[in-house]
Amino acid sequence: MKKTSRSAVWSKDSNSLQGRLFPWMLVAALLFGGTAFAQETTLSPPADDDWGDENDSDDFDFGDADTQDDKKVIKDSNAPSNWSFRGFIRTDWALWAERLNDSPWAKGRQNLDLKLSYKKGIFRFLAAGHAEYDLAYLVNRDKYDQSTLDTYEWDVQSREILAAISLGDVEITLGRQIVAWGEGDALSLLDVVNPRDMREPGSADIDDLRLPVLSSRIGWFIGSHRLEAMVIHESDFGLRPSAMGEFSPLPHLINTQLSEFFPGLPASNFLANKNIFYVDKQERFSLEGQQYLMRWVYKGPGVDLGLYGAYVHDQQGTIELPPTAVISQEKDLPLTLDHAQYWVTGVSGAAVWDSFLFKWEIAAELERSVNVGTFPEISSVKTDLAGGVLGITWTGVSNLMISLESSNRWYLDRPEHLLVELDQPLFALRGQYTMLRERLKLSAMVIMMGLKAEMGWMARVEANYELRDGLKLGLGYISYQPGDEFGLLLGLTNHDRIVAQLRWDFKLL
Repeated sequence: MKKTSRSAVWSKDSNSLQGRLFPWMLVAALLFGGTAFAQETTLSPPADDDWGDENDSDDFDFGDADTQDDKKVIKDSNAPSNWSFRGFIRTDWALWAERLNDSPWAKGRQNLDLKLSYKKGIFRFLAAGHAEYDLAYLVNRDKYDQSTLDTYEWDVQSREILAAISLGDVEITLGRQIVAWGEGDALSLLDVVNPRDMREPGSADIDDLRLPVLSSRIGWFIGSHRLEAMVIHESDFGLRPSAMGEFSPLPHLINTQLSEFFPGLPASNFLANKNIFYVDKQERFSLEGQQYLMRWVYKGPGVDLGLYGAYVHDQQGTIELPPTAVISQEKDLPLTLDHAQYWVTGVSGAAVWDSFLFKWEIAAELERSVNVGTFPEISSVKTDLAGGVLGITWTGVSNLMISLESSNRWYLDRPEHLLVELDQPLFALRGQYTMLRERLKLSAMVIMMGLKAEMGWMARVEANYELRDGLKLGLGYISYQPGDEFGLLLGLTNHDRIVAQLRWDFKLL
């Protein structure tokens, strides 16, 4: 099993009390195993994606294959190199807007991203990496548990590392890849290829949101059609908040439950000599953990269509309760998530009419595991769900983009005593206005969970200004408003942030 995060929480003072509170911890872990929406917090208008919607951009354009004339140019010392080495340095700062008089520093993360690519003829190669360190955790360090430090203080990751070859109408790609499925921008039921960085809901930069996975992919181009098969060799379930971190619902649950039993008694008296941490049941690399995906995509004049089928791990997972003896006697309390595999199939489309862009997804999730029962008798059953995404984008005014998306799921045979309900509507409203010769971008986004925001809503407003070529300054505000029902934002009552960002993009080759 793969341990992903741990926190020192819990107490030996009352074994019976631990048994009563521990189930709520499991619900919190289940909620943060994954979400029903893509959480793409980019505020840019949707682009005309290249084939497959990969993040390859111009690094992977096969249109530059050498001709006889090209070979003459390459001999010229002034000709462009087949190599490209670029990257960016980004500094992210944030203050807790509702805690300005009490430890207001929320983030001081310094980021370095590098990308090396090579392209010649039918062959291309890409290697990218990311490193970050958050200076905020050098201040009042003692107030953070080890799990939070492990999750947020620093991180070094490989990004996309892959090689590809084009053989006429066939393209083969091997390595760690990022591949976007479906048509949804902020909400998607079909985008099941890559895990995500969920540590800070609603605030992750688009460059860091999707995480690559080791996979093999082959695509066959036939005119405006593409048929693609993919095998994912890595079971990675992304990054989630630490159990006792700022964006985990667990601290709120503990305080709420303790106050019912012992009014006025601080939860901190109980949070000693116990570690709570997440464990993914599946090994990262295993033969039985292989995931299989296939899609057909058509990109024609004014309309895009897609047909998808996949057998993948459930990013959210289901809870397995530890034995009672572990809860009462052991120091470590693992929250185990079983990411059983299930089937996903569906269709997607996009069509342009006048100043409107319409997008849709229809999906079926077959044999997906869900938790049922009442504590302490918790088990999992397999069920089938159907769902859809509908989006509309309007660009009728110059430099203005407004987009609205909604999604929902429905159980085909609803199990009784569901622990977490997946059939809840989600809504995402985004807008962007560009001015000053496209140097200034004003953006806003709102995501609402529940028909009446019963599970909360979050909003982000942002202004980005290009100071000079490659140098951008961003200022913004993020607000979290938890609802009355159990949801992703539970307990985020004073988590609004004032954010600032400075990014410098550079190219060395």
